[in-house]
Amino acid sequence: MTEEERDRLVSDFADLLEEAGREDLAEGESGPSVDLSTLLSEMALLRNEVRLETRQSKSALGELKTLVDLLGKENERLRREAREAEERAQAQARQGERALLRGVLEVRDRLEAALGSARAKAPAGGLWGAFGSSRESGRLDGVARGIALTLSRLDDLLESRRVRPVACENLPFDPALMKAVEAVNDPDAPEGTVVRELRKGYLMDGELLRAAEVAVSRNNGKKP
Repeated sequence: MTEEERDRLVSDFADLLEEAGREDLAEGESGPSVDLSTLLSEMALLRNEVRLETRQSKSALGELKTLVDLLGKENERLRREAREAEERAQAQARQGERALLRGVLEVRDRLEAALGSARAKAPAGGLWGAFGSSRESGRLDGVARGIALTLSRLDDLLESRRVRPVACENLPFDPALMKAVEAVNDPDAPEGTVVRELRKGYLMDGELLRAAEVAVSRNNGKKP
């Protein structure tokens, strides 16, 4: 019920009482007299109290709405800050993981170079080489097998971390994935083709982890 409806109801009730009082006086009924002035004063006081309570209720509702709005904004701010903090933590963890994996790649490079060196070595020739070749060959073979096993385990680790090598050789040079460190005169290769991979490049989750270092073909002495 609105305030206007309440006022109208009180006014109608007062008019009804006043009319009833006039009818009683006209009929000459006996009984306790009704002080209409006092009754109307009390009704007016009641109406004022109702108005005051209504204003107070409206004020309390307004304050409650303001408080709810503030709480909603604060909760949204806290959710946003928590989400941003989680994203920052994930980004930092990812950066740390990428840095660690680049270190693993450096170790792999050295192991791969050591494996190539061990396989390229052959026992010395001559009389003493003939006597020592078997033992030297066995030692080098054992070293090579150990390095190859370590390399295989490193490759398994890299694969488990979603790290894949970049395909380079015999493909057009891609500056987004490769770094040209050498130009090679090769009339048989198209201009700007990768003719040799000098250092492997890698992707992690499809994003560049380390650029490949390559040699690129050029024809007639012209730079690619």
